[in-house]
Amino acid sequence: MGITKRFINIVKTNRKDFDNTNLSEAEIKDLLKDDSDDELSKMIEEAGKNYLPKDIVDAFFLMEIKPTKDLKLVSLQFKNLLNKYHPDKNSLDNKLFSNEKTTEIITAYNTIKNYLENK
Repeated sequence: MGITKRFINIVKTNRKDFDNTNLSEAEIKDLLKDDSDDELSKMIEEAGKNYLPKDIVDAFFLMEIKPTKDLKLVSLQFKNLLNKYHPDKNSLDNKLFSNEKTTEIITAYNTIKNYLENK
């Protein structure tokens, strides 16, 4: 297996596991535009289907869970994090941090929820 095919296999595997790579599908195609192998084109296409946008990956990071397609798991983690960081459950010293963290969690949850529902 050539270097190019191994590279595509790595990208394909990473994207199936929802790891974020810094290369978009278009960038991969540009890197491989000289290679006219049909199998390679199919692999690139498949890798693009499993790609998660950076904002979604960031939202999962803020939610402190691995990317998943299970909205129930995301909702459960959302509730757990809200209980953990809610401003009313923290001391006065942490109120500002708790307010910011709660806002981030709500935004991340809504981002993931919208993505999963519209996919």
